[in-house]
Parts: sequence; structure tokens; C-alpha cells
Amino acid sequence: MPTTSSNIKLSNAPLQEVILDIKWNLDFDTDSQLFIDTGFAEAVLKFSSLVSRDHFTSFEILRPEILPNIAFNYKPVYRFRKPDLRFPLYQLGPGIFSINSNNEHYTWEGYYELVQKGVQFLQASYAKPLVIKSIELRYIDNVPINILGDTDKFEFLEKHLNVKAEKYSFTEGSLEGINFIKKFKINDTTFLNIDIATGYDTENKQEGVTWHTIVYCIENILWSDFNNWLNEAHQIASETFKKMINKPLYDKFSN
Repeated sequence: MPTTSSNIKLSNAPLQEVILDIKWNLDFDTDSQLFIDTGFAEAVLKFSSLVSRDHFTSFEILRPEILPNIAFNYKPVYRFRKPDLRFPLYQLGPGIFSINSNNEHYTWEGYYELVQKGVQFLQASYAKPLVIKSIELRYIDNVPINILGDTDKFEFLEKHLNVKAEKYSFTEGSLEGINFIKKFKINDTTFLNIDIATGYDTENKQEGVTWHTIVYCIENILWSDFNNWLNEAHQIASETFKKMINKPLYDKFSN
């Protein structure tokens, strides 16, 4: 993987979590008339054995044990992680595989390698070929409003994040917060979502802004094209972040 300026790790980055979700097509079961992930139970056992070689030996069930896996199609139901670390981690469910990390353990090179290993383990765990349904790369960032001395959240949004919060003319009262999604078409198969919201951190007793930068593919792509798409998605997310943040705030993240 070539090293570019987008691979530089910020020393004080606002990153909370990075998540890659890979979904594949389910199989239609004619007996039950339901869509199922054929071989999922066997794949979980095989995957658990494979990731343990990389020290992901902690195993957690995320669903109520009385409910069957089929009730959680496209939702993670098993979590695999190292016993002494919260992140990074793998999550597996019927039709879905997630790779999660956070700022403490994240570099693009390290995360890319984690994805490569995880995908190899995933494919080796199934007897059937997995046909990709969709891929989503999501970065979750959070920053307190007062990080540069600002006190008004809407001025902070406009000045430092290039986001304008406007009160609607047909409503009464003062604007207290925002929570919205903007969707952008990159090409015929790839889209970018910016999901941004203001909120109050009760633990730290301060207002903040959280935003999700989501690059996703809604068309089936071949596994042979997966790495190219992943690198392009990261590049889109990285460039969007750098264009969104103004220089004083970016410098704060860099120091």
C-alpha cells in the first residue's frame, strides 16, 4: 500500500472510532421461506480458531442467547478481541463482518493490515464463496466546542467546520441543536454521507460536536476490487476531513 499524505496520523486527532462493515448476500431457504447465512454457525467456530492465532482470544456474544442467529441478519452477534485491549476488534454476524478500531490504536497502515487479515480469516471460515452486497467505511469524530476558546456552538460549526446551522423561518423559538445527514454521490457505486450533530457531554459537562464521515458502496463489487475500493474510500474520507476542518482547528489536532 503506497504511503500518502492522507496516512499521516494526527497527534491529537478527534477520532473516536473507525468501522468497516462488509455485508454479503444471504441465501433463500425454501423450507423456512427465510433468508439465511448458510454455514454461519460453522464459520463462527472456524473464525474463532483462526483469529486466536493473532491473539484475538476474547469471545463475546452480543445477542440474547435465547434468540437464534437468524433473528439478527446483518447485525453483529459475536465479538472477538484481545484480552487486554478494547480495540481493535472484529465483529461477525449473519451476512456481516465488522472491523473496529479507535484513535489510540489507529493508523491507516495498521488498520489496513487488520482488515486484510480479517478478510482472509473470514473467507477461510466459510465453505461457500461470499458475494459482497455492500461495504461501508465510517469515521466517527468528536470535538468539544471550547477546544479553541469558542462558547457558541453554531459559530464554532461555521467558523471551524464549515457547517452553517440555520433556524427555519416557519418555526418558533431559538435553535438549540442540529442533527442532520448530507448525502453526496461520488460515482455510480460510491457515496459519501456526512452525519453531524451537536450534543452535551454529561460526563465532561461540556457541549460538543460529533460527525460521521461515511463512504459506502451500494453495488456488488468483486473481492478482486476490494482493496482498491478500500484505499479510495479512505482517501475520500481523509480529504473530506482536511477540507472540512479550518487551519486553526487542524493545527490543534496536529499538536
